[in-house]
Amino acid sequence: MYKLYDFNFDKNPSKKELYYKANKEVLINEQDNIVLLEKETKIDFFTYFNSFSLSKWKKYTTINQLKIHIDFEGILEIKILLANENKEYSILKKEAVNFFDETFDIEELNEDILYIKILSKSNTCKIFNISYWGDFKQRENKKIGIVICTYKREQFVKKTIEQLNDFCNKNKWLDVLVIDNGRTLSEINYENIRLIYNHNYGGSGGFTRGIIEFLHEKKVDYILLMDDDIEFDNGILFKTYNIISTLKKEYQESFLSGAMLELDRPKIQYENTAYWRLFRLYSLGKNYNLVDKNFLLKNNKIGTHINQYAAWWYCCIPVNRILKIGLPLPMFIKGDDMEYSIRNNRELIYMNGIGVWHEIFNKKLSFTVNYFSDRNMLIINNFVGNCNRWTLMISILGRFIKRLLKNNGKSLEMLDLALNDYIKGFDFLITLNENEIFKRLKAYGDNNFKIITMVSILKNIIYCMFNYNKIKDKYINFRNKMLKDTRFWIEYLQCRR
Repeated sequence: MYKLYDFNFDKNPSKKELYYKANKEVLINEQDNIVLLEKETKIDFFTYFNSFSLSKWKKYTTINQLKIHIDFEGILEIKILLANENKEYSILKKEAVNFFDETFDIEELNEDILYIKILSKSNTCKIFNISYWGDFKQRENKKIGIVICTYKREQFVKKTIEQLNDFCNKNKWLDVLVIDNGRTLSEINYENIRLIYNHNYGGSGGFTRGIIEFLHEKKVDYILLMDDDIEFDNGILFKTYNIISTLKKEYQESFLSGAMLELDRPKIQYENTAYWRLFRLYSLGKNYNLVDKNFLLKNNKIGTHINQYAAWWYCCIPVNRILKIGLPLPMFIKGDDMEYSIRNNRELIYMNGIGVWHEIFNKKLSFTVNYFSDRNMLIINNFVGNCNRWTLMISILGRFIKRLLKNNGKSLEMLDLALNDYIKGFDFLITLNENEIFKRLKAYGDNNFKIITMVSILKNIIYCMFNYNKIKDKYINFRNKMLKDTRFWIEYLQCRR
């Protein structure tokens, strides 16, 4: 059998209920990795990180047996329970001394979530380890290459590098590339973590540079894209590794998506995948309180939608799909992850317990973000299913009218620039370097909104309507011609091979 993941006991008061719920204080000795329980302590592990998403493991992987293993000192009453949206019930209740090990045939377990409850029956009980183990019909241990793209955010990325280095030392199936678009990080002297200085072509340029490096090395099976400013539990890496190593054939070309939890409200989920719904983005699982078991059950059944995508704060991509569908679009920031998942056209893999904490995006709004969001949403309209000239028109008009009513002059200027640049296509956009992009944005941002801007926007809307097919063909042809292999990106990023 293979260990799937260990239970974690987080001491952080704002996060601990995502791991366990107890009727008494639980003492955690981090130095010795021991959990101390006094008599009559009850712990419920129907939680985001420590429950077992039974229906998901059965759906995605070839698992046929599940084992629950507990190393401890003392006496514990242990319950194993199953739950779905309509009921919860116990399938085993057992008193154990110093050791517990129970194996279940997976076909006999038919609900959504399996979880454990324990009751300490000795004066002091020491728990050394609780873990899930699995036996699979088919397993092929995969290697993962992590790509982290960063730009002058040393405080965040250094913390992430240290955390990953500790994990890499114990798990040799993991390799890490840090792509520094700002060229401000000092050298990294770790065995499995490498630093590459890159020209700043945004997140899409940084992530794609890392993808190219791993493709040329031919040493990994999956590439995991991660933001530099996330907080994460190492357990999600172990879960990711075990899932992708045991996938059924029909999911071996799927992307694995990590949910985003709010950094300021750690128990609240911001998004568990999302999709483009004709005119705008729609986040799934938004505002779910992941301490609430009802939301955990709902979160396990988000479902499949057309134009669904996995965001790149945590997205694990099979190398064989990259070789088939090509490399990401040169979008700089915003929307590249959306288009890439939609292009893959495979059902996404997601489950409770695979999620990261990230600052919510309304804290990062600026007229610069407005420009990239506007421009790239227009571009994406050319690549997603069920969209056409009318959805494009409604999307543009909706943004225009909303900002006009709010008298938001700068964001209207950004919409005007976005429309101008969208019409010109990638042949023009890729001629702009970082300095030129932001010089143009600043020039527009320094303007006061004038009637001429409104006229320009309306003129561009009419042009887009009557030239929709011509513009769309330009974008489709660029993707088909330029992104099938690494040659365009190598030249664009000016990277030597």
